[in-house]
Amino acid sequence: MSSDRRPGPETPDDDSWRRHTDEAMSVTEEAPPVTAPPGPGRQAAGDVPRPLMRWAPPPEPPVQPVRVDDEAVPPPSSGEAVFAPPPEYRRPHPKGGIARRLPRLSEVVPDTALDGADFDGLTVRAASLRGDDHRYLTEPRQDSAALWPLTLDGTDALLCCVADGLGSQPNSHLGSALACRLLREEIERGAGLWDDPAACAPDVLGRVVAGMLADAGNRGISAETLSTTLVAAVVELTPPDRPRRGVVLRVGDSTAYMLRDGTFRECFEDAHKDEAVQGSGTSALPGDPGAVETRAVVLGNDDVLVLCTDGLSNPMHNDEVKAQLVKWWSSGPVPGILEFGWQLAFRAKSYGDDRSAICVWGR
Repeated sequence: MSSDRRPGPETPDDDSWRRHTDEAMSVTEEAPPVTAPPGPGRQAAGDVPRPLMRWAPPPEPPVQPVRVDDEAVPPPSSGEAVFAPPPEYRRPHPKGGIARRLPRLSEVVPDTALDGADFDGLTVRAASLRGDDHRYLTEPRQDSAALWPLTLDGTDALLCCVADGLGSQPNSHLGSALACRLLREEIERGAGLWDDPAACAPDVLGRVVAGMLADAGNRGISAETLSTTLVAAVVELTPPDRPRRGVVLRVGDSTAYMLRDGTFRECFEDAHKDEAVQGSGTSALPGDPGAVETRAVVLGNDDVLVLCTDGLSNPMHNDEVKAQLVKWWSSGPVPGILEFGWQLAFRAKSYGDDRSAICVWGR
């Protein structure tokens, strides 16, 4: 739309108005406010002028560096990586860790589960991670790991459970979680585990099996489809001025180690040691409760009790993997819960199974 207005004695021309406006917009605290020149419809000479001001946001406070262990760490730049991936061994397949969609399940099974606690003189960390194979094939994590405080024969204790659902069974992800939960319910009912674990454990596991059979019946599924290994430990929560008693039990090829003086010492014999080629066959619940093995252990102030599925014990045959775990767990501060999960998330060629572990530090 065109305009018939022309510059006149009472109306500034366009250049003059722009000049006055620019001056008004550049007002600072040091300069007096500048107003638009008077004209028709504008303020009279005696009125209080209304300044034209450009709003400017207040200056942002400077970014303070983050302090870690009393050392100043500058904030990362936008192009700097802030998350380092876990270690890799022997160049695993680059597509192996990709999570393609979500499994179709009636009960949600998270990709990763983390837990931990700090007691007086005792620290525990737990992690259960879906393996590269299951993640890529859109299958659920079949491992489970769980922690519970309980009272056993009048003694406060910590129960640690790790279970590995058999990959050949469609409901083993349910079976592994169920075995851990039932063990927690049944172990306090037993008596004499501290004094005679070999005699007490079969009775406890027999009741766990009964619970698994009942659960399968309620679901209308075959009990065999719940098949899972199980390794568990009960550790005293006694004052930290003396070593703590512990009892470890297992069914199947999930296992336990005592990390002492920089060396992993196996609590049980390798379930596959006599096989020329490592196989997948193993004892499992609910089918083989009589196959339970037990060990009494003593957790010293500098020891680490490690329970794990074969997703960790198998790659530990690699000396490089084992050396890295020793470095992380046998010296220095105990890792935080998230850090512990990161440590277990290393990737290794030919080892794409679920990986679960619980570590109990005697400090």
